[in-house]
Amino acid sequence: DGDVIVSGSTTRDASKPTPWAASSQPYQNVTVDCLNKAHDHLTNGIKKMTPLLAKAKRDESSMEIEAVSMQLYGIHHKMINVCLRLAEHHLQNYFSSNLIHSLRTAARTLSDAASLLRPLRAFDFHPSQTEAESSSSS
Repeated sequence: DGDVIVSGSTTRDASKPTPWAASSQPYQNVTVDCLNKAHDHLTNGIKKMTPLLAKAKRDESSMEIEAVSMQLYGIHHKMINVCLRLAEHHLQNYFSSNLIHSLRTAARTLSDAASLLRPLRAFDFHPSQTEAESSSSS
């Protein structure tokens, strides 16, 4: 009970589960206060850029739609990472209501990010196109 496992230069308590991707988790060394502040700034960025995307769609400006969509997608991507890092913190500290809120926000943001890609036809591909591309490159 409580054995310490030494792996390379790190030690961890054997009674605790091994974190799956802790070494690759963005914002791993950022404090909760800074994560909350980043969340607020990212939310404000999304609120300011969303009307620009709506305007570009009304104007049917494909270049603007693509540019603003990609910027918004990047902000959404950062927001998801911040929310997941906050969720990890809340899970470690048993803040269940905060955990659920962070996970819901991450899921909603992920859905919003995916919807940004639809107008760009990022998911549109046909099996015949990919087969033709692969046969022409070989």
